[in-house]
Amino acid sequence: MVVSVELISLVIAFFGILLAFISIALTYITFFAPLFTARYALRDQGRWSEITISKPGHKFLRHEVFSGFSIEIDFSSPVTDNFFEPWMNALYRPDRKASSYYVTMFFNGLPILTELFVSYDGNRNFIPAPKIKKLGCRYYLHFDQMQRLLAQVVGSIHIEGTVEQVFKKILSSRYNPVVTEFDVADSTLTIAELERKITSFKNRAQFFTV
Repeated sequence: MVVSVELISLVIAFFGILLAFISIALTYITFFAPLFTARYALRDQGRWSEITISKPGHKFLRHEVFSGFSIEIDFSSPVTDNFFEPWMNALYRPDRKASSYYVTMFFNGLPILTELFVSYDGNRNFIPAPKIKKLGCRYYLHFDQMQRLLAQVVGSIHIEGTVEQVFKKILSSRYNPVVTEFDVADSTLTIAELERKITSFKNRAQFFTV
């Protein structure tokens, strides 16, 4: 009987220590590493609900379970009212006007993430603007994980399938990799490759005036 009591005490002590570690880990993840939890909240797309707020031109969403997380889109103040970048020529947009807006994710009222989104083709489509990363001596368009997750919650596509399909279309277009002065100055290029890049750059440069 004494052995059983000691065993039970050890088991209780073990679970007490285990729960303490779990509590510390959850506290750290929730309050000191909110982006870790934010990924889970964004993956749970069906739990985001739009909330009515008294800020004209603002769209506000809150997660039903992780209620400390919210997303705000400020449609009242475009970052750029006539937004254009060459990759947009890969998209179907009969209405050429586009604007960019900030999408901000908050945790307990504090901003933890801000991404630039583009509204185009008469505001029928809303996607994040691709970022640029350097690989070797080339610059490539890409969408990071948080952009993709945010787009699944607040993004919209009118005709061209899903948001992910539009991402794929942009990344596989002739506008990726991005042509830079460094590309043209690359001494390892053959004459044929250099001529192709210059021709491509000239063809694309005409769109910068749109």
